[in-house]
Order: sequence, then structure tokens, then C-alpha cells
Amino acid sequence: LTVQDTVTITDDPSSTTVCEGQDATFSVTANGEAPLDYQWYTDASGSWSSINGATSDSYMVTDVSTSDAGDYRVEVSNSCGTKTSAAAPLTVNDTIEVESQPVSQTGCEGSDITFSATVSGDVNGYQWETDAGGSWSDISGATNTDLTLNDISNSDEGSYRLKIDGVCANKTTNAVTLTVQDTVTITDDPSSTTVCEGQDAT
Repeated sequence: LTVQDTVTITDDPSSTTVCEGQDATFSVTANGEAPLDYQWYTDASGSWSSINGATSDSYMVTDVSTSDAGDYRVEVSNSCGTKTSAAAPLTVNDTIEVESQPVSQTGCEGSDITFSATVSGDVNGYQWETDAGGSWSDISGATNTDLTLNDISNSDEGSYRLKIDGVCANKTTNAVTLTVQDTVTITDDPSSTTVCEGQDAT
């Protein structure tokens, strides 16, 4: 009597998180009567389907895109039967794209202006900075995609840009300028004048 070992999976594939464009690898450890046959599956398309050519104890998803996100599992078979591993999720983080850049602004002294940017991708946070003080520095509290400056003055004049802290990589928008125009000031009012009839008054 020859007793053959059934398939046992000792190490399931692990969940994996990668950035778009990177590679992701899943692997399984299984024991049982040789030969062992492997077939990987994914539900990235919405339902479970076999992956063509994925027939070893590991599977690499190359140049990952968001369409590859989903669960992955493997079936291991021998002459005694088949065992299915636990499903391991693949999470794909989007790279940052600046969809629209901020634009330069001109405003009158005392007015309000707003700089805006549109960003896509997986982002940890935002920080606006300016060189209005002579060198680039963070603007306190300016931590979203819009920056509003109230009651602007000549000291606000300079360049502004948005730093984006991405999950996969960081990015900075184009630098744009704020030009502050002086409001009208009257430095000398007309003076009262007294003349005799027939004379000129200026």
C-alpha cells in the first residue's frame, strides 16, 4: 500500500502594496506528493479568472497599473487533489499628476487673491511656499490645493509654488508670481487760494 501525501499550503501569499509602474510578487509554499501543479488567479477584472502562464510557486505582476489592483490566489494540485490558498490583495498607489498648474496673479494692495492647483494621485499632504521673504519658505497653515492671501501688500510680492507629498514620490508645481499694484494715494491736497477779481488762481 502506497499512501501519497495530499497538498498542504504552509505559507499563503502575502498582501502587497506597490506604486504604479513597479513590480509586485506573490509566492506560496506548499507540500505534498510530487509533482505539484500551480495555477494563479485574480479578481482584478471583477470576477476570479486564471492568469495565463502563471503556473509556478510565485507570480510577478510587472509594471503594475491601477487595473491590476485586486485579490490574488493560487491553486496547488497533485494526484490527490487541489488546495486553494488564501487570497492576497494587491494595492496600487497612484503616482502624482498635476492636472492644472497655478497661474500668476496681479492684485491691488488691500485686495484678496487665490492660487489654485489640481492634483490627482495618492497624496499624503500639501504645502504652499513663497520666496517673498527673499528665500523659499513654507507658508503657515497653507496645506491644501488652494492658497488665498487676504489684504495683500507689497511685502507679499514674489513667487509661490505648491509642494506635494505623494505616497509614491513628491512633486512641486511651477512657480508663479504675485504682482501687487499700489493703490492711489494723494500726497498733497490742493491748497486754499485767495486772489483779487480778475487774477488767475492755480
